[in-house]
Amino acid sequence: MEPRLDLLVINPGGRQKIYQNLGANLIAVEPPLWSRLIAGFAIDHGHKTEIIDAEAMEWGPNRVVEEVEERAPLLVAIVVFGHQPSASTQQMAFASELCAILKNSNKKRPLIILGGHVSALPELTLRNEAVDYVCNGEGPET
Repeated sequence: MEPRLDLLVINPGGRQKIYQNLGANLIAVEPPLWSRLIAGFAIDHGHKTEIIDAEAMEWGPNRVVEEVEERAPLLVAIVVFGHQPSASTQQMAFASELCAILKNSNKKRPLIILGGHVSALPELTLRNEAVDYVCNGEGPET
């Protein structure tokens, strides 16, 4: 399949997995600021880019994979950030599951993951997650 996109940026979310029943009514859905920053940088540099906000859409990993397959990007970026300091580590539970399913669906499509947790533990993240690359530090330049 011919790639339609250069980059597909995914905000994985996962509040159902993190907060269980509390996630439905008591947890705010944050705008995916870091996803937008990464995507905006890529667009500004001439790359065809889209964002999937799985958090806002309340999509599970299988639905995200369907959307990724439909868009056929050259690179998928999983952006695991949040507005409070430990949010990226909490979101790794869903992000990890999503990465494994994405990599299983297409082993040749490269995945990069970024966020506070990834920057704090880049080598461990690269070893433990089904990704090809980790971004240590600022995402846009990388």
